[in-house]
Amino acid sequence: MIPYPLDGIKKAWPRKPPSTYIDKYMYAAGHINNIVEAHTIYEGEKKDSLKVSELMSRDVVTSAPEDLLSTVIARMSAHSLHEMPVVDRQGRLVGYFSFDGLLRKKHVPITTKIGKLMVAPPRIEGDRSIFEAAQVMLETGFRALPVMDDDGTLTGIISRTDVIGAAAKLHGTGDVKAGDVMSEEPEVLSERDSIGRAVELMLGLGEVAAPVVDRHGRIAGSVLIEDISRAVWFKRESGAEGDLEGEKDRMEVEVGAFISEAAVVKREDPLKDVCEAMIRVNPYMSVVADRAGRPLGVITQYDVLKRLIGLEQGREMSVDVTGLERGDPFTRTTLYSKIERFMEKMGRFNWIRAESLSLHVENQMKGGRRRWGIRARLRTNKGLFHVTAEDWDLLSCADEIVEGLNKRVISLKR
Repeated sequence: MIPYPLDGIKKAWPRKPPSTYIDKYMYAAGHINNIVEAHTIYEGEKKDSLKVSELMSRDVVTSAPEDLLSTVIARMSAHSLHEMPVVDRQGRLVGYFSFDGLLRKKHVPITTKIGKLMVAPPRIEGDRSIFEAAQVMLETGFRALPVMDDDGTLTGIISRTDVIGAAAKLHGTGDVKAGDVMSEEPEVLSERDSIGRAVELMLGLGEVAAPVVDRHGRIAGSVLIEDISRAVWFKRESGAEGDLEGEKDRMEVEVGAFISEAAVVKREDPLKDVCEAMIRVNPYMSVVADRAGRPLGVITQYDVLKRLIGLEQGREMSVDVTGLERGDPFTRTTLYSKIERFMEKMGRFNWIRAESLSLHVENQMKGGRRRWGIRARLRTNKGLFHVTAEDWDLLSCADEIVEGLNKRVISLKR
């Protein structure tokens, strides 16, 4: 949830802070440069907001651009990593490599140098707040950020898991319920589904874990993309050079062979307990279930980070964008800018109040070209509005969505 206060972005500084805590409210909106310097309210003690340097992992496992793909995968598997920074001989960051990036490729030789597969990640400094780190993670889609010093040397890594671990200690997370944070009507896998279907689902949602149900519709566990990656892309044991390839027969293996434990919570559980359960069982996702064990919703790391950024006073409208690949940072930034302008316009209306906007982005290849689609759902105090659009250009598709929503909203005033 990326919060956009409807009455504008501002700081709210009390004239005289209470003696038991520092009372400062965070208003975060748009992109990282618009984030207001923030502090959080800590229960029972006087503390400044946690900094990235306080949470980051300093013992960072890295690879070099010339390392082979097979070597990097083995290293990531040994350390249970989903993403790995790539550094040069001076320790300067030059790129990032991830399992989900690999799953989007086919027939990649194991002798491929990782320098040809890495992407350029965003960076953050150690003195930034964890809220700023969370905002960057949400906007860019990266699950971990390299922490740099002034000369560009890698000094640590801060991940979504690090932030969620700290979230349980933040004031306010004890008051928010799981039912308020969860994404309803979750897409789930059955134990009999193929891992090919699992990969398709997770990549489509931009997640690295998915819930699995048994034949009775009850939670059986979860499946992780990193577990599937190790099975689908492998080094042949024969000693031959071989390939890391998504073989069709392996993609037909049933999900049941890869099930791991899921963090299961109740709708009324506080977010604090949800975060603790995720860290203890499965840091990527928790499942909100009814008394019979059937899933009512899921809470991902993305959902938790959205709520953390939204811990501030005043009305706010939240935006949830799923299915958007990292891709071109210009396109991603422009898309968010279009959404932000629409929300600012909504904030000026005094006859309707926008509460949340959810967008799901999807694409498919048609005739060698990529066709984009966006499904939008705008929740207001006067009802729920659905708009869909398709176009060969993602930004044109976003324009159609904004125009469609605007027409629906304006029509209510007449």
